[in-house]
Amino acid sequence: FKNFGGETATGAVAEMKLPADVALHDGSATQQIRDLAYDESADLYWTVVASVASTYEVSINETMTRLTFEPARAIQSADYVPEPQPIKTSIDIAAYYFPGWEAPKKWNPVRDTAPNRKPLLGYYDEGNPEVVDWQIKWARENGIGTFLVDWYWQAGHRSLEHWFDAYRKARYRDQLQVAIMWANHNAPKTHSRDDWRAVTQHWIDNYFNLPAYYRINGKPALFLWSPQNLLEDLGSVDEAKAALAESQLMAKEAGYEGIEFVALNYSFAKTNIETLLNVGFRGITTYHEWGGVADSNTSKYAHFDDVVRTVGASWRQKQTDAGALMYYPVVDT
Repeated sequence: FKNFGGETATGAVAEMKLPADVALHDGSATQQIRDLAYDESADLYWTVVASVASTYEVSINETMTRLTFEPARAIQSADYVPEPQPIKTSIDIAAYYFPGWEAPKKWNPVRDTAPNRKPLLGYYDEGNPEVVDWQIKWARENGIGTFLVDWYWQAGHRSLEHWFDAYRKARYRDQLQVAIMWANHNAPKTHSRDDWRAVTQHWIDNYFNLPAYYRINGKPALFLWSPQNLLEDLGSVDEAKAALAESQLMAKEAGYEGIEFVALNYSFAKTNIETLLNVGFRGITTYHEWGGVADSNTSKYAHFDDVVRTVGASWRQKQTDAGALMYYPVVDT
């Protein structure tokens, strides 16, 4: 519901009227709409059930809409998550994964504001290996072979590692490749050469040795959220270059061919690409790809059709601008 008028709308109510064979699951058919200032909107939700699979007309404040109920799914009983049935893809497809769902309270923004976004798996605890096995099954059966997992380290303090802990115990662990996407949006001056050494050793000791850790050109891949933060904290391009070179040496001494560093969130300007190459990055990508925003009347929103129409040209331009860096295109959600 949205207020298109010039004054605050108060006292409005919404009433849903249902036909036979459709009933409210709980709650009231009538709901109060909160006071709305001009251009403000409010979402209301009803949960309804149908006794027969069909399409029904319902009305809300005399406006008719159609609801279609599909036949109930045939659910097969199993003692555990069924074995994944991966599909083959001609290219590697990875998904960024934010591990922020380890406690009931973390779901409150979804539960309270957008319950229609409730996951098919329910409000899950992603620290549970069985949950990770479901994620592995559904990812592999839909062509996603790798998770680039948001990972946090600030001067030795780590957080949100519960997903990786559960992944290590998952039955189908080795069917899903993983890589660290270090979300290094740290407080200023929390990177140092000593800290860089420590974090590299932690990757070598705890992550690169995972059987399904993702490799590019035979090397464990490491995606870095903010090269700019690293450059600013270490103080110069030369210091950053020396830090990455030391990481390469440490990895080789541990028996790896090195580390493939991929940069995120850095301008594709020619001087920036040269800086990344000089420092030791070998790839570049983005976290979003919103080409269609250029055709929108706001910088925050775009029609997805416009993104689809413009994203190919955006990819090609970035591939050109990336020069000697390998460019990895992003398909936005």
